[in-house]
Amino acid sequence: MGIKLGFYGGAGLGASRIEISGWGLKDETWSFTAQAFAGLEYRATPAVSLTVGARYVWIDDATLVGITAEVGDDVAVEAGIRIRF
Repeated sequence: MGIKLGFYGGAGLGASRIEISGWGLKDETWSFTAQAFAGLEYRATPAVSLTVGARYVWIDDATLVGITAEVGDDVAVEAGIRIRF
């Protein structure tokens, strides 16, 4: 088996559905969303890899019940197992 450690990364654009419900209010909208992610992959065997990485997600402002609010952004740390068939 060749190189055991690798790098992965990517980015994406899309839309997020945002909903508010409670206190007599109910509304929903869609907002532009962007993300970027990167991480390391360790190939334990030719069929199994262990991964660890981070993902940044940003969601544009949303207007619900006539009020525009900043939805904001978030960072997530991810770990996983990939199995190739």
